[in-house]
Amino acid sequence: MLARQQTTALSNVSLGGEPQMSFGPPRASMYGDDVQRARTSQLIETEEARSRRLDRMFADVLGAQRTTPIAREFQFQQIALASATAPRRDTSVTFDSRYFGLDQPQLRQAPPFVGYQSVPYEQEVRNLLQRANTNFITQEPSQWNLTAPSQNKDCGPATLAMLMKFKGIAPPGVDPYNAEALVRQMRIEMTGGADHNQVTSVGQMREAALRYGVKSTLVQSLSEIDAAIGRGQMVAAMGVPNRRLADGSVAQTWATKLTPDQYEHGSQTHFVLIVGKDSRGNYIVNDPLSKIGALRATPQEMNTFIHAPKAINGGIAFS
Repeated sequence: MLARQQTTALSNVSLGGEPQMSFGPPRASMYGDDVQRARTSQLIETEEARSRRLDRMFADVLGAQRTTPIAREFQFQQIALASATAPRRDTSVTFDSRYFGLDQPQLRQAPPFVGYQSVPYEQEVRNLLQRANTNFITQEPSQWNLTAPSQNKDCGPATLAMLMKFKGIAPPGVDPYNAEALVRQMRIEMTGGADHNQVTSVGQMREAALRYGVKSTLVQSLSEIDAAIGRGQMVAAMGVPNRRLADGSVAQTWATKLTPDQYEHGSQTHFVLIVGKDSRGNYIVNDPLSKIGALRATPQEMNTFIHAPKAINGGIAFS
């Protein structure tokens, strides 16, 4: 009996102003009789079919005839080596950002993910979190950053590194598949050195992003964050994930719901990357302190996070 092929339900996700993608209903010959036929309103695609489709797109971008994972890595290394001698701050390596969460090649433009209720809500959220995880980086050692140093202050560089991956930008000579190498380079861009215990600022992040052609504006309220996302911008939000109040209690954010095995708890000012919102208005957050990948945050949790001492009640919206 043929083994049941794994299928992946894809939410009807919009990438800013990009047209929504449609793969059509599955063919019976592809899925076999032991798999229930999908409803015509739900988009379903096998992992094998998705891989073939993405490989065709990658071939169109690089002019390659065949792209295995090894071939893709070799092609990128050739691009990186060819650009290694270029002026670092004048030229950046661009790569197929589709492999980091975007279904269409984008250069220096990565609209946030926005969910729609064409599939059950929990499935929609799982899809959005899965897409956000393709560019996820932690500041502490984890499966998303195997060589990160422990007990560091790299939330700013890690947040900027995730933004660069979403936009398909990598500094010349830096492998974007190497999370810690990308975080380290972003720290050098922000501070001029590689000291992992030096705190970083909003101004340093904006200046570093601008060197790679990424413009930004300050947003200083939850409504301004929402407006930026509505314009197709991702936001680096600044706040405190675990803030103790005057009565001794802890202000409730997405972090306070997680255990130490799930989150590297701290009470210092912190950067996170808001990559989009779901259909109910909750935020999809790439938090560098998370040990379980991208997270969902309610508007109240985000508002509590950004309204903290030494924060700016908002963050940075990137164009």
